[in-house]
Amino acid sequence: MRFKQTTERLGMAKEVLASLQIFGDTVADGLDADQSAPAEGEVVFRYRMLFERLESDLVAVRSGIVTAEDAHVRNLVVHADQRSLHTEVTAGLYDQQVAVRQTLGGVYGPKHGFKLASFSGRTPQYGEDLLREVEHTIQLLRQPVGETPSTKVGGVNVDFGDMALDLETEKTGFEDVRAELERSRKAAKETRVRKNEAIAEFDRVFPWLAQTLESVFRLAGEHDLADQIRTSARRSHRRQDGDGAAEESGESSSEGSETEEPDSPPTESEESASPPTVA
Repeated sequence: MRFKQTTERLGMAKEVLASLQIFGDTVADGLDADQSAPAEGEVVFRYRMLFERLESDLVAVRSGIVTAEDAHVRNLVVHADQRSLHTEVTAGLYDQQVAVRQTLGGVYGPKHGFKLASFSGRTPQYGEDLLREVEHTIQLLRQPVGETPSTKVGGVNVDFGDMALDLETEKTGFEDVRAELERSRKAAKETRVRKNEAIAEFDRVFPWLAQTLESVFRLAGEHDLADQIRTSARRSHRRQDGDGAAEESGESSSEGSETEEPDSPPTESEESASPPTVA
């Protein structure tokens, strides 16, 4: 996957690199041949060496974008997978908590409802509120308030210890996945920084590489080739101007937008597992 902001830059680099690799040797050899014979001991400038340097620099900034974006995309995929897993385990923890609340309500009955006062209202669906209620439930299961009522619901015996263990296991899994989600978010944010740095380096270097090559092609009389290089350089300038205007206005460029950029911890909507509407 390539984002538009990098695809267009890589396209410009490919066009210039193709002109350099296809025609560079011929142009450089012609310009080098036009130079007068050097005096003894004189260091002679060679256009072939200039073209080799231009090609090396162009390949480097192009590869920098490819490497940085590939790493970023991999981290975005990992983050997306972690978000899906987080949704799944949140649903599991929610369902388990709902089932335990219903069981406790049956065990204690309406006469002892005050002992379950902390469970008033709907079961939290995600995040810290859900974790706090689960932790309180585990404590109540392991250390019941006052005399424990009959642990039988509908003729079925209820084991508070087993219920606490099952709920704690679900809670531990939820916390582990939540921690991995946060790590994946930070990793993706870091690789996005690296990708943006690679893009900035390309924008700094590419226009000067293209203009230098255009100038040498014109010096050699290759005006059609020079015009092609100029077109790529102008596209680069327009793109930089457009990106800068978007940043100054506080808006993200539509050309450079990314759909899954993890800038902050999971929001409530991200953490929600769309659980069933039960108490």
